[in-house]
Amino acid sequence: MRFVSSKQDKNIYRDFSALYKEAFPKEERAPLCFLKAKAKKKVSDCFGIYDEDTFVGLLNLIYHKDIVFVFYFAVRGDLRGKGYGSQILDALKEKFPARRLILTIEDPDAPCENREQRQKRKAFYQKNCFAACGYPMIEKGIAYQALSFGGQVSADELQALLKSYMGGFWYRLYYKF
Repeated sequence: MRFVSSKQDKNIYRDFSALYKEAFPKEERAPLCFLKAKAKKKVSDCFGIYDEDTFVGLLNLIYHKDIVFVFYFAVRGDLRGKGYGSQILDALKEKFPARRLILTIEDPDAPCENREQRQKRKAFYQKNCFAACGYPMIEKGIAYQALSFGGQVSADELQALLKSYMGGFWYRLYYKF
């Protein structure tokens, strides 16, 4: 598994953008120009994930103190169920062994049409040793659950990370804990 940062190769955005639009509903996507601008700084990174020369997935990571927030993670649709997701998470754990990892998933207990998909997603992360943090989060009106690996990440820590990354105005506009 090879992580190619947009800081190393701007061409990853071609693959990144296509999968980003396919994998995430419009209401859950931050503007790509925002992700690109933040990735130019040390606070985050956009990665194309490759198996040799084959693009298999994407990661958008936010860094804050000893925490890495997996803001966006997706595997190409035609490659899902082939073990790439677990391989990418294992590589991510190896890449940041001294940091706590956190991500959020759509709340599988909230009323929705894709409940089964959400429950499978949570089971996937639990199978990969991510544990529920025990607090809800609302982003743009959508309920999420936080899961972490390598140690608990408190709601206060996640809030501080998001405020730092988004800025106070956008944080207050989009997030509720």
